[in-house]
Amino acid sequence: MLTTLTATLLLHTAAALKAPQLDTVATSLREQIRVRTTDLTASNMPPTWTLEEVRAPVSGLSGALFALPAACTPDPAEQALWIFQALVSVLADYVYIGGPSPAHGVDRVLASFNFLRLAFLLSQEAPELFALGLVPAALFVYAQRMKDQDRPEDWQLAHGLWHASGAAVACAATYSIS
Repeated sequence: MLTTLTATLLLHTAAALKAPQLDTVATSLREQIRVRTTDLTASNMPPTWTLEEVRAPVSGLSGALFALPAACTPDPAEQALWIFQALVSVLADYVYIGGPSPAHGVDRVLASFNFLRLAFLLSQEAPELFALGLVPAALFVYAQRMKDQDRPEDWQLAHGLWHASGAAVACAATYSIS
């Protein structure tokens, strides 16, 4: 039932998108692919934003929440993975957010890997929790939209909520599949 409801909401949202919005989505998607494949050190932040606008505790230090799933699993490899994710998230989104750094690429690739890995594992082992992954995914898209609309304060909050919801879903997932 939850999956049906989620699919219905996604279809209604997609149907509500107008042609210019679809173009914006396509542009954002191309940009996300670029920074995950060819421009791994780019911070991917608008060049017009000041350091004060991009470096905020809510959006940067919230990456430390990704250490929480380590407490939800007895598997040492899984624990190490989440602690490393938390470390590179803070490095990319707070320490080095103002310029190029390898931390940006490591964070983006590892976050993408963890999202896809958990989505697959949940679909196989705990399908009733699978739809939870849509919350951080939606917040990620919303944060990107705030960046595209030149709204740094809204981006900060959305990015921080993405970290918090992603960490919460990761906790539920690692606990349920352990």
